[in-house]
Amino acid sequence: MATSRSPSQSCEDTVAFQDQDSLEGLQDELVEVHPYSNPAGPTLMDGIEVASQPETVGSRKVAAEIAPDTLPVPPHGGSEFEPEVQSSPCASEVASYDELQSELTKERGTRVNAENELRKMETELKDIRQRWKLTARELGIIQRKGQGSGFYQVTDDYLIGLITRLRYNIQNISIQYFSERLGRASRPPKNGVLYAFMRSTTPGSDDFLEYLTHPALRPKVIEAFFWRVLVSRLFYNFKWAGRTFLSMWELYRVLEPSHHANTDWKACPNPEAEKKYHIWRSNTVALLLDSMDEKLSHKADETLPRWKARFFDQVGVMISSYRASHVRDYREEFMRIIDEALELDKEISRQVTGIQFLFQAIDSNPDFDCSTMEREKGVKVSGNKQKVLLVTSPAVVKRGRSTGEGFNEATLLLRSELLCEDRRT
Repeated sequence: MATSRSPSQSCEDTVAFQDQDSLEGLQDELVEVHPYSNPAGPTLMDGIEVASQPETVGSRKVAAEIAPDTLPVPPHGGSEFEPEVQSSPCASEVASYDELQSELTKERGTRVNAENELRKMETELKDIRQRWKLTARELGIIQRKGQGSGFYQVTDDYLIGLITRLRYNIQNISIQYFSERLGRASRPPKNGVLYAFMRSTTPGSDDFLEYLTHPALRPKVIEAFFWRVLVSRLFYNFKWAGRTFLSMWELYRVLEPSHHANTDWKACPNPEAEKKYHIWRSNTVALLLDSMDEKLSHKADETLPRWKARFFDQVGVMISSYRASHVRDYREEFMRIIDEALELDKEISRQVTGIQFLFQAIDSNPDFDCSTMEREKGVKVSGNKQKVLLVTSPAVVKRGRSTGEGFNEATLLLRSELLCEDRRT
């Protein structure tokens, strides 16, 4: 039998349902306002019991209004509660890292090499300082020994250094300005003031004329010619003394002991005469240098440039046709060599030992002798007998000691440099 409901009960049920719908709507609104609140945590609806009621049209309407599509979407397309996932390094980042590592390794290697080079240089510097101290000590001993004699002191190494530098510069100017291929060049004039020195480069023959036509051999002839002119016209000619050079030169030639042309360089027929002569020369040059006051030096400076200009012209008459016309700075290079030779002449004139420049006689085409001769730098000597063609630079011999004694002794400071060829069998 159906139980009848009174109007008052129906009204109460209606009110209860409406209250439930209101509470559910309020809860949903709170969730929308605070979307990040913890669903499992306490809410405003905790402790309020809501009677379970069947779904109605009103509840479906409220549910539709708060459908998930209407909820706010977190940025980056994911939930705000999910941590951002870091992507793995790409290939370009790995390559850049490897490149930096490689550069760092290279830098470390460069630093190690620089440190090693620095240590090497420090070791070399220490060695140079030790050698410098040793040389200074030896020079002091020599100077103390020579103080009693009053002679100007120079070491063998110092003279060798000056002569070696002059050798290099003469060889360099010969190659730089006289090694190009040329057309037909005129021969050196036989009436030239210096023709005899050109011909003496190949004594007893005119082979020098053939050598001058070859670009590879021409610099050798020019080099040999330069040296023969300097030895005869500049060394022991006292050109650095200006106007007084002529008086000094004439007296020097009168007092100089005679030497037989074929005498061996080691032999000295009269050592006592050599000693007196060289001591006189050294003392006279010292007095001459001391007496050259400002006025005399000025006159010397006026005389010397005129002689240098005339000397340049005389040499030019013999070799200018073999020099390339387009090259520049030849005159400056030539004058620099003359200045070096003048300085060398002053040094060997004021010290007491006798310095000789020797051109071995090659009239009979002697064999190569390694004790007094050497091939030019970079040329190897073959096992065959060598025929001497040219003496490109002379040997240098010192007679006596810096103390004014020992003129029966001769020391070979530098061997002559030669142009040779294998003898034909």
